[in-house]
Amino acid sequence: ATLEEANLFNQALVDGLRRDGRVFLSSTMLDGRFTLRLAAVVFRTHRRTIDLALRVLREQVEAVKADAQVGFRR
Repeated sequence: ATLEEANLFNQALVDGLRRDGRVFLSSTMLDGRFTLRLAAVVFRTHRRTIDLALRVLREQVEAVKADAQVGFRR
């Protein structure tokens, strides 16, 4: 994938995560790359929360891939 395609994919991933609402990941641009960020080092973050975040992230990756297969483009 090109950098532009990867950036679009990650943007769509963050958008899907926000619509889902079960977990929150922030995002930023680092050296032209759209990057996802998860703050998981606070004492209130428990393993079940991280496990949920990973599960939801996997679900959203599959959803974005499915959208891409039917012509997803921004």
